[in-house]
Amino acid sequence: MTKLMTLCCRFTSKWIEDYIMQLISDTVEYREKNHVTRNDFLDLLIHLKNKGSLHEEGKEKIKEEFEMSLEVMAAQCFLFFIAGYETSSSVQTFCLYELALHQDIQEKLREEIQEVIKKHGGVTYQAVNEMKYLDMVVSEGMRKYPTLPQLVRTCVEPLSMPDGGRIEKGDQIVIPVWSLHHDPQYFPNPENFDPERFSPDNEGNIKPYTYLPFGEGPRMCIGNR
Repeated sequence: MTKLMTLCCRFTSKWIEDYIMQLISDTVEYREKNHVTRNDFLDLLIHLKNKGSLHEEGKEKIKEEFEMSLEVMAAQCFLFFIAGYETSSSVQTFCLYELALHQDIQEKLREEIQEVIKKHGGVTYQAVNEMKYLDMVVSEGMRKYPTLPQLVRTCVEPLSMPDGGRIEKGDQIVIPVWSLHHDPQYFPNPENFDPERFSPDNEGNIKPYTYLPFGEGPRMCIGNR
């Protein structure tokens, strides 16, 4: 039964797991042996492994102790790779698809990009942050085509529902992201690709917790940044 459960829960091939484990193991060993720091995600994990906290010496540490093993480090790096690769590419694909269908939106976005790039002399972090219409287009793309159609959370406190129902501690809750994003009650004409929904004048009208491309709360996706 244990073997069967292991097979059912495996999401990647064994050789991929072995490759990731070896890659992280070799990298951690090299950095620690040669005192190499790159100020990246793996550096944070190494610091957690050696210090048990991200706080500086002398400051309060995390009360709940945990072991940052090599297996946990490899799993975190692999998760970041998977979560950041497919999600970013799919969002870009759907946005480009909608821009191809809507020439007016495409031209407006093109003009903004050219104007901002000319102002900054190239594509920079500051330049991209000034592309407000680009942000609106991407936000609408994630509304119409959310990467995850639903989210699953575990209830941590008993909750009484308005209809008389009750959710108990430990119950799993499915949040229908796709349905919320396509509900005309919250987004009129939901099948229309309309970046103006996220304009400075309109985004304040979006009801909280109806737009969830990154989830919400303390465990929302780090990709929101």
